[in-house]
Amino acid sequence: MPKQLRLMIFDCAVNQGVARAALFLQRACGVSADGVIGAQTLRVIKDMNPAILIESVARQRLVAYIRHPKWSVFGAGWASRLLDITIRSLT
Repeated sequence: MPKQLRLMIFDCAVNQGVARAALFLQRACGVSADGVIGAQTLRVIKDMNPAILIESVARQRLVAYIRHPKWSVFGAGWASRLLDITIRSLT
């Protein structure tokens, strides 16, 4: 997995679940989304621009946060965390 992408996927796995992190990544790279990062997923992301994947995963994470029933309570913190992780991943 490209170095730039690792932090975004790790943080997603910790904060939103391992399977969801895998699904978001798979959707971002256009492979079959089964929730397991396997050989096919790794092969496809190897040839993709990491910034595009980071931005796609970040958007999917934000949508999931907004739809969460506790968004009104925790949303500001979640959004702040996501913004920080996105910036760190892209630099």
